[in-house]
Amino acid sequence: MTTSITCFGFSLCFGLIEPALTFGQFCWILLAIGVGLFVLPRMLKNKLHDPVAQYGRNHLWMQAIRFRGAFFNLGLVISIGIAALALSITKRDLGAVSVITTLPGETDWIEPEIPETDYKKSLPLPSPPPPKLAITEDVAEPPVFEDKSIEASSSVERPADIAIPPPPPPPDIEILCEPPFRVAEQMPRFPGCENLAGANAEKQACASQKLLEFIYKNIKYPVLARENGIQGTVVVSFVVEKDGQLTDAAVIRDIGGGCGTEVLRVVNLINEKGLRWMPGKQRGRPVRVQFNLPVKYKLN
Repeated sequence: MTTSITCFGFSLCFGLIEPALTFGQFCWILLAIGVGLFVLPRMLKNKLHDPVAQYGRNHLWMQAIRFRGAFFNLGLVISIGIAALALSITKRDLGAVSVITTLPGETDWIEPEIPETDYKKSLPLPSPPPPKLAITEDVAEPPVFEDKSIEASSSVERPADIAIPPPPPPPDIEILCEPPFRVAEQMPRFPGCENLAGANAEKQACASQKLLEFIYKNIKYPVLARENGIQGTVVVSFVVEKDGQLTDAAVIRDIGGGCGTEVLRVVNLINEKGLRWMPGKQRGRPVRVQFNLPVKYKLN
């Protein structure tokens, strides 16, 4: 009986399953059957350790144990049938679903239809072409050459000689800022010995004596220098101009006590009294000469 029920269940299962059942689905069904056959006897064995001793042979539970194989096969057939029915329903439902089988590289693009538009009405009228400007080319006129050739028979008059006057001689320019000489061929002399007969050296000695007499006559020993015992030599420098006047007088060596100021006063006194020196000469003409005058102060 058990074998007949099992065969009936398998025939019912394969009758419900469509031939399109996949191999994977069939493997899942076999796996479920195997798990049921392996687990169910062990569950009954654990629960019914010794059913005869516990309930007796005529008990209802013992009758159920006697037909447990038939019950097992019946439950197995029912579970297989439900599983096959579920798979069949799922397969039929999948038939209503559209499956996209197009590969990514083989996508068919659908070009949208663009309605034709009459563009003739919307386009503006073309603007008229600009007027052509008449370009006038400036043609350069060829130059007119005059015939200036001279024939052999024609006579050419030579212009008269014009006398060119000689250039004027350069004017005598006097150098106003001529630097003074320190040493000249003839040194300047103090006035008073012009009429002395003799050589130039004798006139120079006479002029030096006249200058010392003028200084000793007009100079004074400053009181401050006398009280402090100041004595020594003061040097005053000045320039004898070409006309004999003294300029640029300055003290170049002073001993203090007012001695340098006193000597400078005496030198300026020469110009104040209108005394003109004999100017120095270089190559026979008067020149400016710088003169240094030493004056010695000494207490008695």
